Amino acid sequence: MALQTGIVLLATALFVGTAWLARRSASEPERRSAFLTAWGAILLGFVAYTVFSALSAADIFYNDPATAQQLQLDASTPARAAAASGLAAIGAIYLWLLVSGRRLREYFLPLLPRPSAPPRDNAIAPWEDQVRGFDPDAAIHAYALALAQLFLLQSVTDLIIAGGQGGLAAAGISQAQFVISSGITAAMLIAVSLAGVGFHQDRAPAQVLARLGLRLPTAGEAVVGIGAAIALLSFQFCAGAVWMILVPEELFNQQTQLSQAIAGSVTTFSAALLVALFSSVGEELAFRGALQPVLGLGLTSVLFALTHIQYQLTPATLIILVVGLVLGLVRRYYGTAAAILAHFAYNFTLLSLAVIASQVLPKT
Repeated sequence: MALQTGIVLLATALFVGTAWLARRSASEPERRSAFLTAWGAILLGFVAYTVFSALSAADIFYNDPATAQQLQLDASTPARAAAASGLAAIGAIYLWLLVSGRRLREYFLPLLPRPSAPPRDNAIAPWEDQVRGFDPDAAIHAYALALAQLFLLQSVTDLIIAGGQGGLAAAGISQAQFVISSGITAAMLIAVSLAGVGFHQDRAPAQVLARLGLRLPTAGEAVVGIGAAIALLSFQFCAGAVWMILVPEELFNQQTQLSQAIAGSVTTFSAALLVALFSSVGEELAFRGALQPVLGLGLTSVLFALTHIQYQLTPATLIILVVGLVLGLVRRYYGTAAAILAHFAYNFTLLSLAVIASQVLPKT
């Protein structure tokens, strides 16, 4: 855990520094080379981390049969490790080209909102006036698009190395590890978001808050947030029931065992409160606050869903996509604070139900 924490903290510092360089390069073109160097370091670090994880899994399979059985590592582990390493290398090359040149970014333009005139950042502007759109020539926009895909790529490679959700669930996670990991991840997302929107660079704090869509929610906005959470929970349970009926029991259990393992690691309401708070604030500031005005509602929601491939609390990624779309609409019309409230209520309810289940159901 200490090693993982150190890696995440180092990565956070590098992510934030790269965002700062990307933003500064707009007014100081001489910083572009430093920005690209930092981005290259991030990609090299990602490939190194993936290869290290792959080699560790292969080593456990060959030399520690007891642990391999516990982690559900089988004869396909070496091949999966090689595939994940190769995918990481290919993905890193693609992401380098995406950021270093304009040509690949042009393919995304039909999916992204067009750039618009900057709004009055100190005003509480409606959503239509907050959309910045994607500028293919802006280094910070290229970085945002690529970084979101990098997070997705890491989720996919981790999933491959572990052998699917079953392997990830078998690895297990303690309550303390879950809370600490959630807090560190939230801190990383918040720090990168603030750096990306120009905190203490070309925007004053009030302008940063306006750019992120943050303000104290009104009573009506708070009601909307709670109402959205209730609607999402209703959809969650209904969709889960339908999914359970439509798919074979074995497939349903395989798809949900990771979410059960993660939720099962939370055994107190205080831990549920912290995890729900960390995840809602970090993810909403990053996805809905920072990314959505640039990448648009649709692509942001898709990226949000895909980055939850490993840690979904639902039986299907489609449910997370709907959650992302609803939270995006809440942000669009009622602000990021209302979206944070909706996300928090949604996660806290699910985790609280897991806590109640852990206290009521007999241990097996």
